[in-house]
Order: sequence, then C-alpha cells, then structure tokens
Amino acid sequence: MLSKGWCITRPHLQYREIVYSSLLISLLYICVIYELSARGVGSAVPAIVLSIVMLYAVVAAIVTNLRVLKIQLLIVRAFGIDATTTPAYAKYRMFWALLYASAIFILSDVILKVLAALDIGAPWLLTLLRQMLELVTTAILGWQFRARPFNALFEQVQELVQQAAAEVLPQFSTVTVDVEELRGDGRLPPWSADLDFAAAAPRAISRAPRSIP
Repeated sequence: MLSKGWCITRPHLQYREIVYSSLLISLLYICVIYELSARGVGSAVPAIVLSIVMLYAVVAAIVTNLRVLKIQLLIVRAFGIDATTTPAYAKYRMFWALLYASAIFILSDVILKVLAALDIGAPWLLTLLRQMLELVTTAILGWQFRARPFNALFEQVQELVQQAAAEVLPQFSTVTVDVEELRGDGRLPPWSADLDFAAAAPRAISRAPRSIP
C-alpha cells in the first residue's frame, strides 16, 4: 500500500489494485504456512518465488511514484520556489527510503529462508535475525512515513500534475533529480505554509521552458 502511494501521493487506490495486493499477501501467507509445516529444501521455494514477485511489484510501484513526484518537483521549481523545501521533496525522499528498505528487507528475508531450508545455522538464531530485520525495517519506515504538513500550494500542484500526468509521465524514464537545480543555487525562496500560489503563477510561465525538460 505504501509503495502504491496510498494516502501519500494518491487519495485512493483502484479496486483492482486492492484485490491484487490482497491476493499477493494472502498467497505469501499461505506459502509461509506451507514452509513452516513442510520439510526439506523445496518447502521454501514457493515463498521465495512469491517474495521475488512481491519485490518486483513493490519496486515497480515505487518507481511510478518517484516519476510522479519528480514531475511535481520540476513544476514547483518552475514556479520559482526552492523545491527541496516542499512536501513533494519530503515524499520523494520517503519513497527512495522505501525502495532501499523494501529491497534490503525482501532480499535479506529470502537469504534467511534459504539458510533455514538448507538447515544452515541454529533455528533460534535465524528467527532472531528475522525478528531484528522486521523491527529495524518497521522503525525506518515508521520514521520516514511519519505525519508531514501540507499546504494549498502542494495540493494545487498535485492536481495540476494529475491532470497532465497522462501526457507528461511517459516522457520521464528516470527518477533521479538534480538537487542543486531544484534549489536554484540558493536564490529561490523556500516553500512556506502561507505561500500564495496565484502570485507565484506568473513566474511559472517564464521559468517553465528552462526548468522542465
């Protein structure tokens, strides 16, 4: 749900996305039960395969959100505002943290499953390592995805991006941004809660051709 941007970049998820996510989690739960009840190396194969499928789904969703947030940052920058001081940039960093945390967690979990299936290492040690992995990952994501403030400017920019997403999004194949360009070499005013979106609009017209590729 986090990787798809639920209540972060998107207020709602599509019904098929909810069904797909629920099905994937249910299958993973079934595979884990099978892994715990069965014996042998083959018992871990279904859970490992499904973990890799889940990793692919999570990474794909995160990359999509990063592309959308990149567009938002470029639009904010076009309005003559230091984009690194906006909620959009905070969300951009949140999704990068989610990308790294998800990849490390799932790959580490797969390694632990393989070790357990091959009977390498004490069971209590593998269990302890997995619990520590879950605890650390939860703490990292809990901190990164803590409540953040929003303002009218961000909501209006987000609406603008959503309206143009169908045309603009296919043009962006990368998710990285030039932080120095977003900051404007320290010459741009920072975002603030009382920033007037209408007053900033005229600058967007003059800056947009240079700021948005």
